[in-house]
Amino acid sequence: MKSEKINLKQWNFAKLQRFQLQDEASSIRLGLKSWASEKLRGTIYDEKSPEGDFLTLYAKQFDTVELHATFYENPTPYDVMRLKKKVEGVNPNFRFCPILPRVISHESLLNPKTRDFNRFLYALENFEEHLGSVILQLPESFTSSGLGTLKNFLHCWPREIPLLIDFRHRSWFDHKGIYDPLLKNNVGLFITDDIGLEKNFERFITGESLGVRFIGRSKLETDDQRLALWVYRMNEFGAMGIKNSYFFLYEQQEMCLGILQKMAGSIGGRIRVPESYDVASDQLEFF
Repeated sequence: MKSEKINLKQWNFAKLQRFQLQDEASSIRLGLKSWASEKLRGTIYDEKSPEGDFLTLYAKQFDTVELHATFYENPTPYDVMRLKKKVEGVNPNFRFCPILPRVISHESLLNPKTRDFNRFLYALENFEEHLGSVILQLPESFTSSGLGTLKNFLHCWPREIPLLIDFRHRSWFDHKGIYDPLLKNNVGLFITDDIGLEKNFERFITGESLGVRFIGRSKLETDDQRLALWVYRMNEFGAMGIKNSYFFLYEQQEMCLGILQKMAGSIGGRIRVPESYDVASDQLEFF
């Protein structure tokens, strides 16, 4: 992946002015794709930790998690309250980032006038202060020809709930018409960064939130290069008004200590390194 410089000339004046007026420090939350793996035993969980305690133990060391279960099944208020209870009083900074249920994003093709849409929004209220950004994962077959459908969905989406969009079809990244609807509705981008997958990011830094799914290949030097670019991006985007960033680490051998050290070393106090990582030990990866 090539090094890049944010080109402010590509941004309209109103957007640039809004970013320049921001004076609040940005927040970067680090997380994994799940708290539930048994492979976490011996690292962030004790070998004898009950599975029912995993989320609470996870929240003590991480500040966010990508909630995949909501994609497969629309959550109930009880489901949400049960999750929130596991983290409240443990980490006030912890945020769940649920994925929009596929019954809404895929089966009903973003129709906001459905019972499932209303049920999802009603359930989300129960996360209260522990709700982060919702991730809209668009179908891979959903091309930029569906812009009108997406605009209608964004018009109905509650502005008080931060939304990130994961564009899967490449046609969106060449479509000039998507920029203004995202900016108007304060909708951010959810980026999946994998080897060989490059997207034009800078045109889509539109909302106050950003999500990144970093898919690594353990022990490859290219991971270091890609991560170094993200450290640069995070600093640049924070200076431009991104207030909430969510960085989810995916690795084949999962997460390396080196990733955390480099991000924390560059970004500083805006990111928290899990206490379970012992620099003096041989614990360089887990999961």
